[in-house]
Amino acid sequence: MADSKQQNEARRILQEYIKLRSLRNTPERKAVLEAIFAVPGPFTVDIIKEYLDTVYPVSRATVYNNLELFFQAGIIVKRTMGSKGQEFEVCVMTLTHHNLCCTNCQQMFEFKDASIMRFFEEKKYKKFKMTNCAVMIYGICSKCQARIAREKRKQVKLEEKKLLLAYKKETEQKRKAEQRKAELKRIADPKQQQDKSIKKITE
Repeated sequence: MADSKQQNEARRILQEYIKLRSLRNTPERKAVLEAIFAVPGPFTVDIIKEYLDTVYPVSRATVYNNLELFFQAGIIVKRTMGSKGQEFEVCVMTLTHHNLCCTNCQQMFEFKDASIMRFFEEKKYKKFKMTNCAVMIYGICSKCQARIAREKRKQVKLEEKKLLLAYKKETEQKRKAEQRKAELKRIADPKQQQDKSIKKITE
């Protein structure tokens, strides 16, 4: 939930922006603006639509269009959540609005670092005035790292088990081959001795 100062500042920014763009501040637009401060934390189009269905029903297209307008006005930031679509969050009067995004589980982790804002404030952009910044750092969270490590260890064990089974099978085949060879030799030896005896008698 936002405080009244943040909400009033958002209303002021919106009034100035729609006046500059010659737009009207419709009841639907006011309702969507109130909704983004009523829901806790980051939100999606569907979350705002679901909230408004209970207080001031509007179409999904109206919600989406107004959120895009708020983004352009600098009231909210948006980020892509992969297959989950887009997520928005209020950025009025916030200077440390940064997130870590796990590319494996898509979970978001907010972190604060005022030095990032100071870094960008010191930079000069030609024909552009920065009003805020939102940094998104992509990587793999600790839980996913641990799960991936477990899966790798499991895979290594499976590979080792396969190699061991293959070695045992090959050893068993060699042993049987040696036994068969010895057996054939044992069977052949009496016959050879008999042939030698017969040869001596006939000489």
